[in-house]
Amino acid sequence: MKDEKSLETILKATEEVRTFFKGIRKIFLILLSLVVLLFVLLIISTTYNTKLENLNSELENQKIDSIIKTIMDIKRVQKNDSTITTSYSYQVRGDKIVTYNELVNEKDSLRNTIDSLKLLRIKLKSKNSELDQKLKMIIDNYGIKFTEFYKIKNKDTINYLRLEGKKIDSALILLEHYRKNLSYDKEKNKWYIIENK
Repeated sequence: MKDEKSLETILKATEEVRTFFKGIRKIFLILLSLVVLLFVLLIISTTYNTKLENLNSELENQKIDSIIKTIMDIKRVQKNDSTITTSYSYQVRGDKIVTYNELVNEKDSLRNTIDSLKLLRIKLKSKNSELDQKLKMIIDNYGIKFTEFYKIKNKDTINYLRLEGKKIDSALILLEHYRKNLSYDKEKNKWYIIENK
């Protein structure tokens, strides 16, 4: 009986050990399945990432090609069944192809030049208006008539004014006789006539 009990205990213990190892085997198979699944997912992910990178690279190249075709006005014409002619245009300055950035920089430079010329034009209009007012004052006060005429010399237009007046300022009459005796005082900003001794 003792032998039967101990045999029964051993069989029970053996059955428990067998059940334990079956559980460990199931856990090991589940872990192995997870590792294989993760490895397969890694391979699939790497493959799709490579495909996406290639697709992105191809799209980027197509975008660059499209931009270049637009800028250089590339045209492809099929003449025969097998012959395709490609034509494109570009600008050169000297022996160098003009780039887009050079054109943008030149455009900006021209815009700055235009802005400075507009400012100069405003200043010149102001100066011209001031001179017109002075000329009008001279005409009104001294009865001077003027004739304006132009001559073209070496592709430049030269502006001439001819002045005629009935009244002459007394200072202009005296200037001829007293020119040698004139003296200018810079501090007082005045002219003086020094008498001969």
